Amino acid sequence: MVESTRKVLGEFMLEARRRRHLSREELAYRANVHQNTVANWENGDGLTLDGFVQWCDALGMLASEVLRKVGR
Repeated sequence: MVESTRKVLGEFMLEARRRRHLSREELAYRANVHQNTVANWENGDGLTLDGFVQWCDALGMLASEVLRKVGR
C-alpha cells in the first residue's frame, strides 16, 4: 500500500473509531488484535489487507464503502 494511502486510511480509521465513541482497547477487543495494533493502523503503520478487513468487520462497515469514502 502506498504510504500516502496508508496515512489517509489511518486518519479515517481514527475518526471512525472516535465517532463511535470507542477506545482503542474496545476496538482491539472487537477486532481480536492488541490495542497497539489499532494504534499502528491509525498511524498508517502495519496495516495489511487482513487487518483492514478485521477493522471493517469490527465496526460493521463494508471495505468497499470505506475505500469509496477515502477516495481510493
